[in-house]
Amino acid sequence: MNCKTLSHIFSLSSLVLLAACGDDSSSNSGEESLDKKEIPVFESADKLGDCGAENEFETAYVKADSSFYVCDEGKWTNGFNYANLAIDIDTLKTKEELGECSAENEGEMHAIPHDSKGSIYDTYACEGGEWISDFGGSDGTVSPSTAVKGTFTDERDGKKYKTVKIGKQTWMAENLSFNYNHNSAKSYCYDNDETNCATYGRLYTWAAAMDSAGIFSEKGKGCGDYKTCGWSGVLQGVCPEGWHLPGEAEWHALFSSVGFDSNMSRVKSQTGWWSGSEVYVNKECPNCESFKLDYDWNGSDDYGFSVLPAGRYSVFREFSDRGKSTYFWTSTEDNNDNAYRVFLKTYVSIGGDSKVAGYSVRCVMD
Repeated sequence: MNCKTLSHIFSLSSLVLLAACGDDSSSNSGEESLDKKEIPVFESADKLGDCGAENEFETAYVKADSSFYVCDEGKWTNGFNYANLAIDIDTLKTKEELGECSAENEGEMHAIPHDSKGSIYDTYACEGGEWISDFGGSDGTVSPSTAVKGTFTDERDGKKYKTVKIGKQTWMAENLSFNYNHNSAKSYCYDNDETNCATYGRLYTWAAAMDSAGIFSEKGKGCGDYKTCGWSGVLQGVCPEGWHLPGEAEWHALFSSVGFDSNMSRVKSQTGWWSGSEVYVNKECPNCESFKLDYDWNGSDDYGFSVLPAGRYSVFREFSDRGKSTYFWTSTEDNNDNAYRVFLKTYVSIGGDSKVAGYSVRCVMD
């Protein structure tokens, strides 16, 4: 195992190598048990085995590519793909080190720390005599300095929300917390605790997010579980008048405006996400390295969008994942059983999920 490479990958992903590499010739093939947190070690990714509901969010270490893998949504995911991409280009400490952009170094790329933690990087490319950043640069992203913050009061219950305009879209900068419960269209407070609703907003089934009871408009009426809606255009759903439940494309537009980084830090709140340190020791291999894992999934919240790790109400009728991830419903339907949702942790994914799950709602202005 190449210790230098391993340390570099981990530093970009908030993982720190604690001890120098030992001779791993004593390592067993297949799985080794790690002390304390009992994280298994595998020689290669093809030996990880099945990923399902029974081991959701289980973590394993793979020697072949010096990476930690997480069982997430039915597949093993290398949690540090963005970091692995980052080490393919030179890393500098400050913008001043970029020097001159000229014809001689056209197309040259460098990564520079986005914040003082040094775990989030912005990429700069030499283009046409100018260093262009992927953060508020020529690729369609917008600068945080252009974000316009405001407030809005939901007249239905008097709740006041923060708002933010990013690019051409104006979003609620907090999760919706309007209490909607009509027949099978339900909403929940995490752990059925009202104080969690005050912090994280409510968790809505897709039927509730769509206003399947037709309380506020006819457009989403009947859009419950195991039915195909077939609506088109903009749909208010559970959102206040003048706002609507965003479709999949509107979320894509948001992420195109803010860009991507190794932690999705730019849209995440500065507090509330999983953080801390854990030490892992392989008691079966005294000459192998120990690991200190420094977790810090908090964001820089550059735009004031302030995504909190609200967790979810799962299809198994359990509350889970608060502090580690969040889910948002979109108005885009997949099929009778599923609708599209946005999943955000240290990365973002958009895909279909069961309509009976309880997820957060962010409204966007008409």
